Amino acid sequence: MKDTAIQSFNIWSKFGTEFDNMKRDKLKYKLAIKEKERFNVNSFSDSDSLNDALSSKDMDSFWRTWRS
Repeated sequence: MKDTAIQSFNIWSKFGTEFDNMKRDKLKYKLAIKEKERFNVNSFSDSDSLNDALSSKDMDSFWRTWRS
């Protein structure tokens, strides 16, 4: 029974650290996605270049700004 308990503990500790690493990496990835989305939202709201190009009917400039 003691050997079985030790083996169970070793498996748990081995998979426990892998699980912790997986959760940490997953959290980093999700945080990076959120930061990128936040940056993209702010870049459009802070910039009036799309609105200026559209209001001046400069369609080439509008689409260049849109694609960037």
